[in-house]
Amino acid sequence: MNYCLACHKKLEDGEINYHQNCLSVFWQADTPVLQLEYELSQIEALAKENVAQRIIVTGVQPKLSLGFTQENAQNRLTIVGALNGRYILKPPFQMYPQMPEIEALSMLLAQACGVATVPFLLIPLKD
Repeated sequence: MNYCLACHKKLEDGEINYHQNCLSVFWQADTPVLQLEYELSQIEALAKENVAQRIIVTGVQPKLSLGFTQENAQNRLTIVGALNGRYILKPPFQMYPQMPEIEALSMLLAQACGVATVPFLLIPLKD
């Protein structure tokens, strides 16, 4: 049984990773091709580079800023400098490999208790 990586409810036959409505609600007009062409090792290297250049999103948990590029008339997510992105990617990291899933669960629990949250979803990496 597969579940939507946005709302975490059951997917119907033929749906892959997300309900189309969940994608439309989250991304609105930006709805991209949801495929990050990065492996975890590449993300770690990019994060170190951003820290060295002091273009990071602040906080304790590793994170990178995402924006869009136009490729073949389709929106593609890509990692950008901290001030240029509209979205924050919080990838897994060696010390806490399940951190993104735990944060998504925490957000769902908060919503179930009536606490307002920012829009969020999980995006699988290339590997």
